[in-house]
This record gives sequence, C-alpha cells and structure tokens, in this order.
Amino acid sequence: MKQPLDNDIAQRIQAFVDAPFGSLRVKTLRVGRIAFHDLEVVGREAANTLYNLMELSCVRTQRNRVRRDGTRFIDVLPPGTPGRLLSEEVADYVAEKRRVKLKPDSIKTIERTLTILGMVTGDIEVSRIDRQQIQRMWELLRWAPSNLANDPELKQQSVDALIELGMASNKPALAEETMALHHRVLSAFFNYLVEHKAIGFSPMKGFKLPSRSKIKSSRKTLRLFSDADLQRIFGPDNFLPWASAHPHRWWCPILALYTGARVSEIAQLHLADVIREPHGGLSIQIHAVADPDLDGKEVRSRMTIKGNTSVRSVPLTDPVLAAGFGDFIADLERYGHQRLFPHLSAGVNRITGETNARYSATLQQDFGRYLKSLGFAKGIGFHAFRHTLATDLDDQGISETDLALITGHAVEKRAPVLHDNYYHPGERQPQHRRRRQQQALKAYQPNVQVPVYSLGQFDQVLSTGNVFYP
Repeated sequence: MKQPLDNDIAQRIQAFVDAPFGSLRVKTLRVGRIAFHDLEVVGREAANTLYNLMELSCVRTQRNRVRRDGTRFIDVLPPGTPGRLLSEEVADYVAEKRRVKLKPDSIKTIERTLTILGMVTGDIEVSRIDRQQIQRMWELLRWAPSNLANDPELKQQSVDALIELGMASNKPALAEETMALHHRVLSAFFNYLVEHKAIGFSPMKGFKLPSRSKIKSSRKTLRLFSDADLQRIFGPDNFLPWASAHPHRWWCPILALYTGARVSEIAQLHLADVIREPHGGLSIQIHAVADPDLDGKEVRSRMTIKGNTSVRSVPLTDPVLAAGFGDFIADLERYGHQRLFPHLSAGVNRITGETNARYSATLQQDFGRYLKSLGFAKGIGFHAFRHTLATDLDDQGISETDLALITGHAVEKRAPVLHDNYYHPGERQPQHRRRRQQQALKAYQPNVQVPVYSLGQFDQVLSTGNVFYP
C-alpha cells in the first residue's frame, strides 16, 4: 500500500493491514485542517477505510489542480495517485453494461458479485484492492449464506461474523460453476478498469480457480425425464387440474417436449411466429422482433434470444398437431390476441423502467411447483425437456449438426475456412434444412400421450375482461 503520509500513523496502519489481528487504536489523527479522534480499527477492511480517509483528507487540504473541465484523469495517473472509489467505478461499469444492452439477468449477476466484493474491501479506491482481499472474498463466498447479496441484515454484519455463521451451520460449498461465474465477473470488471487506466493491473491476474473436480456429486440431480416421468407429468389426473387454468400451462410443456426449445423462447412467442408450411403443417419461428409500442429513438423488444445461433424455425411434429394446436391458434385468432400466451408478463425493471424481457419467469415458478407436487427432486424444471430430446436423438445417432438445427446450438467449426468463406447456409433453399429437421424430430417419439385440446377450451380466460400483457 502506498503511504500518503510519512509518519508513525501510516506505518502503524500498514503494519495492521499486513497482520490484522486484534484492533488498532488511534487517539488523534490530524491531516492538515482535518482531525479524527478516538479511532478503533478492527479488521483489514476497516484499516483500508481509514487509510482511504487519510488520502482523501490529503486531497481535500492540498491545492486543487484538477482541470476546469473536470476530466476524470489529468494525463496519466502517476504511481500512488488515489483512484476513484469502488462504488463509483461499479456504478460506471453497470451503467456501461446497460448502455450496451446487456441482459437484465446478467447485470443482476454483476451487481451481486461486486456487492460482495464491496463487503470485503469496503468502499476504498479500486487501485488498493489486492489479491489478499480477493482471497478473503473467496473465503466469504465459501461460507456466507446464499442470500447474502439480497439480505439487508446480513449486509450489516462483518465478514468474520458471516464466515462464522456459515461454518456453524456447516454450509455446503457453492457449485464450481457458481464460483467460476464470480471469477469471470471480477476478471471482466478489473480488466475494464485496467483498459480505462483506472488501475495499473488487475488483482485477478494470477488468481486462478482450482482445477475442475473429476468427481461427480451424488447429490447432483439428473436433468432428464424418463418415460415414466413424462407419463406422470402429462397424466390426465395430474396435468388437467393444473394446466386447465391458463393456455401457457397447457401448451408450453407440450411444445417444450416436442421441440426442445428453451422455455424463454416458447413463452414469448407471437401468433405471427406460428408459420404455416408450404406443404402443410406448422412451425414456430424463434427470434426477437421489435415491439412498436416501445419504439422511441432506438428499436426495443420485450423478446430476447440467447445468441445468433438461437434464431431458427422448428417444425411441429404430428403429436403436437394431433393434440389440437391448430384449434388453439384458431381460438387466439378469434379473440384477436397477438401473443400465444397473453397472460404472461415480460416484467419491468423497478430501477430503470425498462422491460425485463422475461416472459418465462412466472411459468417456470408454476411448473417448478407442479413438479414438486409430483415428487420430482429440486433442480428439475423446463430445461429437462431440452436435455431429454437432445439425449434421445443423440442415442439414435442423429448428427450434432442436425440436432443443432433444432436446439439452436452452435456447432464447432472443424474447418473454419470452409465454414466462414465457402458455406452459405442462409442462401440455401430452406426446404433442405427443414427436411433435415423433420427427419431428426420424426425419430423422437417419447412414450407418452399428451392430452388433446378442445376448440374453445380457454374461451373464458381469453375473452375480454381478463388481464393480458403485450
């Protein structure tokens, strides 16, 4: 830590930061015209905060040499120059992510990780965050309660108290994927600061995650439906009482079963996304289109897709058509609904007022409770339909390329030059791609009978007077 004051106090603080045991007491501390009295410091975070106050006091009491334009950096930051506070840099970073239209869920993940970082370091200059504090954060992540970032009472407790709380309850370790996500968020944040010359180097440099364990947890839930599972889900005694409340409960599980589409892709479908094939049959178009009522200076949409490869059209197989999907479309057209599932809301961000673009949120919760009522293990949800279809088709020898045409995954380029320069999939006749999809999906015949829809079945909930969402 760079010392702004060449005196005994600064040396004592530095020594305490290096070995933060017990407490550090300071009766009087003067920096220019500013004085502090009867200070007691407990822990490295508090010592860094005191050091931060000393540096800020130095800045406040010396001649102001900042340019009139208030620019953030005056040329190049000399070594030891105090940087901006963590809270300021986090606010700028999150604002930048919103500007580039990062998904709201991803922004929440960033805010959660950086909130926990701030609990460990205190609101100090980002240039003074070091590897020891990152290691301390990892210890906190290991033991702190899972709702740490969202519980105001927990946020008021010290890092030591939170760690002791977790140890006392023998809290299970976080999943490797979760720790890797925290690592990616921190690395991206500090790399951003390095790129913008806010800090000289990233404290994440050289801080590596442990090697991935080769041991599979016996507690990990298998995200796959067996034939018996599907029969339990769609059995009339179970499914009809639950699914008869709303169209999305009835049709989203059936579409997920026979298309392998993500729940987010199904929940946001518009009536215009149901395409009538030239030679008969129906398909669903998975993409994101602008919502006219949101148009302003920029194009916006309540729909979202995971990536470019997710844009696709998936044919609906005979079981879906035999279950009366065409009659359901006729009912929607009769009542003039633009969306397949108008009872689902995309949600609105309470802070920004922007759409959350998450039509699937309520449906996932409802379906999760439904599965729990049937005795399914925690962690099983809509995504298991996708796993089931992909696993079954792979077992039948369907190529990854053809399977990716259905699921919307990217396929590794074994010959990048050919893929990037010689293949032109967008220029091919679409029937070639459709034929491959149909042949692959025809091979998928799960041993389950889904209930059949009746024309006018949802007249009561689709008629005027109910609450519908754009």
